[in-house]
Amino acid sequence: MHIRNAPTKLMKELGYGSGYTYDHDAEGGFSGQNYFPDEMKRRQFYAPEGRGREGAIKERLEHWAKVRAEMIEAGKGRIVNVSTWGTRAPSPLFAAYTASKAALDAFGRSVNTDLNGSGVSVGSVHIPLVRTPMIMPTQREYRGVPSLSADEAAGLVFRAAADSSSRVEPAFVTAVAVADTVAGPLLERAMAREGSAFSNKKS
Repeated sequence: MHIRNAPTKLMKELGYGSGYTYDHDAEGGFSGQNYFPDEMKRRQFYAPEGRGREGAIKERLEHWAKVRAEMIEAGKGRIVNVSTWGTRAPSPLFAAYTASKAALDAFGRSVNTDLNGSGVSVGSVHIPLVRTPMIMPTQREYRGVPSLSADEAAGLVFRAAADSSSRVEPAFVTAVAVADTVAGPLLERAMAREGSAFSNKKS
């Protein structure tokens, strides 16, 4: 009844629109009001099967649904997505890796707005290169680019867990992102000069 329009006096007397809450007037912009009949359960638009890669997706969705429900019930919680600085600026040699992280960044930001007012928040930590054996193959391409020790990277993750911000990153990553916004083509050329897989083939 609360979602029925009440353009006439009679409809108002009959209770049309009574109890309706406008989301944007509620704290956090989310009223939590149900717009379906009470007997109708929450709709699920995608139900992955256990076949192939969908098995992993099914397991992940069930896990996060359980975690989210527990956090919402407790009225507090923090979900941290360990991302990469490559989502903030061009990152040669890491196209597929950066694309996967960018998808999670976008997902996290959307979920963070969905959970507004619940006490649960989602944040991404954008970690630059970390000085471990894994980055050895890219030392030439990324020489001169700031990097972190393993302890410094771990500190960023802990900071993201304690912070309520949707984004946590070193100051130089923010600076690179600003440069990408202000002068993207110049930054792309600067990164491509050393990072291009075809640069050594040019005469």
